[in-house]
Amino acid sequence: RTPVTIPVHGANVLVVGPSGSGKSTLAGVLAERLVETGRCLCLLDPEGDYLTLGELVGVVVLGGKGHQTLPTAQEVERLFRHSRTSLVLNLSAMSRAEKVIYGAQVLATASAVRADRGLPHWIMIDEAHHLMPPEGSPAADALSTVHEGICLITLTADMLPPHVVGSMNTLASTELAAFTEGRRALAWGEELANFGQTSEVAL
Repeated sequence: RTPVTIPVHGANVLVVGPSGSGKSTLAGVLAERLVETGRCLCLLDPEGDYLTLGELVGVVVLGGKGHQTLPTAQEVERLFRHSRTSLVLNLSAMSRAEKVIYGAQVLATASAVRADRGLPHWIMIDEAHHLMPPEGSPAADALSTVHEGICLITLTADMLPPHVVGSMNTLASTELAAFTEGRRALAWGEELANFGQTSEVAL
């Protein structure tokens, strides 16, 4: 096996692959490495797949069924302005509509704080197509102000808005067919967004 490295600065990572193929595991490893190198992240976890990240020093997991209440957007803002704590927000207890609304609020807040203070270093969104369907959404608009340190996890690249796909410059896939489709989507999205050079990594 050949080790794969992703730069902590300047990278926007798109992880694609079918359900059950290991996308969340791959994204979880990336999150672990980021935390281990001292980076602060905000991870939106719609299905409660990243609970074990709470075992890492400096990571707080909130939300989920029967667990702590999710912070408001204002509380998220205060946290990132006054600490380097990484947040995993477990949205599994919410309805689909509630996830979309809450996710957009958190992304807008995290994007604004990051533009002002530089934190969180990375924003990660699992099941990103829930928050950012192809036709666009407030969450996609909020993310448009973030130019690096993004990781989106989804089934296929065409389930996201083209301009969002065009902002990605690193592709990882848990399936060859999804990787091939992802390359085509990134090439098309890149042309629309005029983003620049694209790197691809098959894992």
